[in-house]
This record gives sequence, structure tokens and C-alpha cells, in this order.
Amino acid sequence: MNCMKSFFRIIGMVTIIAATAGCPDPDAGPGTKPGTAGAAPYRILAIGNSYSQDAMRYMRDILVKNGAASGDIDIVNAYVGGQSLRGHAIAAQYDLASYDRESFGARGAIAKSSNNKLKDIIAGSEWDYITLQQASADSGKPDTYQDDEIAYLLGFIKEHSANPAVKIGWHMTWAYAENYGDTAFDGYGRDQMAMYNAIIQTVQAKILPNAEFDFIIPAGTAVQNARAVYGDILNSDGTHLNDRGRFIAGAMWLRQIYGFGVNVFDSPYQALNGTTVTLDDMAVIEQCVEDAFNAPFEAEGRQEQ
Repeated sequence: MNCMKSFFRIIGMVTIIAATAGCPDPDAGPGTKPGTAGAAPYRILAIGNSYSQDAMRYMRDILVKNGAASGDIDIVNAYVGGQSLRGHAIAAQYDLASYDRESFGARGAIAKSSNNKLKDIIAGSEWDYITLQQASADSGKPDTYQDDEIAYLLGFIKEHSANPAVKIGWHMTWAYAENYGDTAFDGYGRDQMAMYNAIIQTVQAKILPNAEFDFIIPAGTAVQNARAVYGDILNSDGTHLNDRGRFIAGAMWLRQIYGFGVNVFDSPYQALNGTTVTLDDMAVIEQCVEDAFNAPFEAEGRQEQ
């Protein structure tokens, strides 16, 4: 079984960033490579939690393999464990120094500083892209996506951004593993596809119509596509991703934002915790990510074991 699906765009999908997802310039400067898209620098901030941490873990490695110079990469997660949209809005409004600033290095290394204010992280670099997301337990519950809280966060980002041309995206996260034992799964009938469908329907209803979002990253669809190939083995603990899952999510972010995938990898990748992403894995990941890029709200069904 593979991830091949019809290559079509869903009508009404958010605009892909044309300036960074276009055809590569063979004469482009440092940080680019013929055969890949996107130009240096690569400055991405996620306002999130452990799910954005998972997604960003191997993005630097994928960028470097695609020809980016390490010095041109600034990938940071504004982290509060389990944080929801409401929690981020409260932290921003009351100027709480509650964030870890996580900067991602080679092979998933994280350099962290604690007790940061969100406005300082936003203002601290000229981010090209800033993302928001919902807490995993609430990700498929539309009543937790309060329009006023979303509007406040969007305005807060624009107010404090050092880059007036910053693009704001939505990180559409993944469903839990089928064997996840936490009561948070009860709200989805303890059914992975029910949770996935709830997530995509909620994002379509609450995020897609909001013109303030420039793009949506369908990480949850890429992960679900890959589950159709590998089975339900992409989580480390039922909710967070393992290294293969992290690699898939990171590849999805870079495909969505910069327009390239993992096709330039020419050797297996040894991930942080000993997972080897083989050349065959690369091909699977490339296809699952491409399918999610073209059909962000339509994942493969789960594989029967």
C-alpha cells in the first residue's frame, strides 16, 4: 500500500506562499541549492506546545540537506506544555513570563531558555513565518476556537513582529494513536479517524475562512497518510510523535512553507533516538507529504492490521 492519491487542490484552500514556494533560481545566493525551492534566511517561530516541538525537531536537518546554510536557519518554538489558544491569549494579554524559548539545532538538539514573555520572543527576531495551533485535546472541538481569542493573538503577533511582512500560519496537528489511554481521547470516542475528521472539520470551519491566516500546515494529514502505510506506529507515547513521525511532520512544514520536500536526501538519516529513516522511508514520506500538500483535508484511511 502506498500514499498515492489524486493530485487535486481543494477549492478554497488558503493561499500558498508564492514567493517562497516558486521555482528555484539556479543562480540564487547562499542557503539555496538548484533543485530545491526557497531562499535564505529561514526564520520560523511556532507559538505552541510539545506538538510544535515535535514538528520542528528535524526541520534544521532537512533544510541543511536541501542546501541551506546552517547560519541562515533560525527555528524557534515558544513553548508552554499543553498550551491552548486560550492559554496563549491569556499569557499574551497579561504579559506572563511563562514561555520556554526552544531553538533547534542539528539532529534534534534543543537549546532552551526559560521565563520568557511571548512578546519578547516575537520581537526578538525578524520572523518570516509565525504559526499558531490548538492544544491536542481541543484540536477537534470548534467551541474551543474562540474568534475573539484568535483575533487577539493575530493582532498581538502583528503588533510585536519585527517583520511587517510576517506570514501567519496554522499548524493543523495529528490525531492520537489508537491505543492512547488518556481520558482526553474520550471526547473523540477513542477513535483515531473520528478525531482526525473532527480536527480537519474544525480547521475548515474556524481557521480556513479567516483571511488573517496566510497558510495552513496539514501535518495531521501527512501523519495520517503515513499511518496508512506504516500502521499506527508513529507515536512515542500515544500522543507525541516518535522520530519517524517527527521527520514526517517537519517535512510537511517545509513542503508547505518553502515548497520542497526530502527528495534530495541521498543517504539514510539517523535520528536522535536511534531511528533510521531509510531511503525507502524517504520515498514514502515524500509521497505522504505531497499527498497532504495537494489534499490537506483528505487523509488515507488507517491500514487494517
